[in-house]
Amino acid sequence: MISKKKIASIVVIILIVLGYETFMLTSLFNYFWGISMVTSTLGFLIFVFYFKTFPKLLRQFGILSIALFLLSIYSSHNYFGQSLYSGVIASSSLYITGSAFLIYYLIIKYKIEFNSVTKSITKTSWLVFFALILVYLIGTNIGLVTESSERALRKGFINFGAIIYLAFFFKRKHFAYLFFSLLLFSTNHWYDFQRIIVFAYIACFLILTLYFRRKNVSTLVLMVSMILAPIIFTIGANTEVGKMVEKKISYIFQIFEDDKDKRNNDDSSITVRYYESEYAIESIKKHPITGVGIIRSSEKDKYIKLDHFYVSDIGLIGVYYSFGIIGAFLYFFQWRYFFKRFINKVNELSDIELGLLIYILYMLLRTISTGSTLNAPAEFLIIVALFEASRTQKLISENAE
Repeated sequence: MISKKKIASIVVIILIVLGYETFMLTSLFNYFWGISMVTSTLGFLIFVFYFKTFPKLLRQFGILSIALFLLSIYSSHNYFGQSLYSGVIASSSLYITGSAFLIYYLIIKYKIEFNSVTKSITKTSWLVFFALILVYLIGTNIGLVTESSERALRKGFINFGAIIYLAFFFKRKHFAYLFFSLLLFSTNHWYDFQRIIVFAYIACFLILTLYFRRKNVSTLVLMVSMILAPIIFTIGANTEVGKMVEKKISYIFQIFEDDKDKRNNDDSSITVRYYESEYAIESIKKHPITGVGIIRSSEKDKYIKLDHFYVSDIGLIGVYYSFGIIGAFLYFFQWRYFFKRFINKVNELSDIELGLLIYILYMLLRTISTGSTLNAPAEFLIIVALFEASRTQKLISENAE
C-alpha cells in the first residue's frame, strides 16, 4: 500500500504543475482549471484555519494576493461594469495562489524530505519536456494544443527545472547540470526567439557567476564560454536563425527612437506594445490608485476599444494599469523578499534553496516585460511556499538535535 507521505508528495507535484498553469493554452485547460480552483479553495481554507502556523512572510503574501484578487473584481466592475462573475473568471489566475498554502501544509505535515521534492520537480520538468517533443512531432491529435503546435503547454515548469539545474551547476560544479539547464531552457525558442526570456536567464547566469567567482566556478564558466562563443558566432553569422535573432534584438533599441520610428517599426510586436502602452498610460492617469482590474478575454471588445490589448504585453505598465499602486507595492515587496534571502546569504543556502531564489529572480526580471508575478502570482507564491517549507524543516531539525 502506498504511504500517506508518498501520496502527499505526488499531490504536491501535481499542485505545482497546476499552479504553473501548464495546460492553460491546451484543449485540456477547462478540466485542470476546475481542479485548480477546488484545490486553491482548500488551500485558502487551510490558510485561514491554520493561519499562525504559516511563516510570517508567506502569510503576508497570501493576504496581498487575496487583496489583489478582490481589488481586480471590484475595479473591473466599478470602472467597466463587468459582472462579478466575469470578474472572478478573469481574475482566476490570482485565485489559484491558494494552492501554495496547500503545498506548504502537505510538506510540513507529512514531513516530505526536500531532496525528494527536488527530484520530483526535475523529473517532472523532463516529462513536460518530452511531452512538448511529442506535441511537435504529432501535432494536435493528442489534445495538448489548441490552435498550433507553438501553443502547446506553457513552459513555466520546464523553466523552473532549467533554473534549478543552473543552480546545481554553480553549487556542484558539474557540466552536466549546465547542459541540462540549457537543453530544458531551449524549449522557449523552438517556435520563436523570446528576447526577455533569454535576457532574464543570462542575468541570472551572470549574477551566479559573480557570487561564485572565488570558488573555481568562474574557471568553468570561462571554459564553457570559450567553447560556446565560436559556435554561437558561427550560427549568428551564417544561418537564417542567427540573422532572425540579431534582427529581433536590434528592434529593441528602436523603441528609444522618435514616435514615427516606433510606429513604423518592422517588428510588429514592438509597434503593438507601443500603442498598448499609450492606452494603458491614459487609463493610469484616470485610475492611479486601484487600477481597472482584469477584463475577461471574451469581453475585451466590449470594454476596451483596441483591436489588440493584453496587459502581459506591456509588463509593469500593464501591472499598474490593472492594479494601481497596490500592484506596484506588491512587486516591490516581491523584490524585497528576494534580496533579504539572497544578498550575503548565498553560502548558507542549499542547492535547491539557491535554485528557488534564482527562479524568483528570473520571474521578477521577466515581470518587467510581462507582469507575470502580478498577473499570475501563483507561480511566484508556490516558490515562496517551497522556500519557506525548506527553511521550516531546517529549523525543526535544528531544534530536535
